[in-house]
Amino acid sequence: GKRSQELVKELHAFTRKVIEDRKKELLKSDNADGERKSLTFLDLLLHQHLKDQSISLEEIREEVDTFAFAGHDTTGRV
Repeated sequence: GKRSQELVKELHAFTRKVIEDRKKELLKSDNADGERKSLTFLDLLLHQHLKDQSISLEEIREEVDTFAFAGHDTTGRV
């Protein structure tokens, strides 16, 4: 219902903020070119975005949401 829609909007806003914050960190860091040996999934997506814009920030948010919701769904059911 309406409450579910509000919660989804809040989660999307949170995800967008996490992505933007991480993007800023990557742009400031010396590792923005991907030299780090172990990258998070978000870092991999952001590196691709920064490299050639082949994935948009909105597409990154959708991928991150998928992982977040899938993780919640599997841990919420026993």
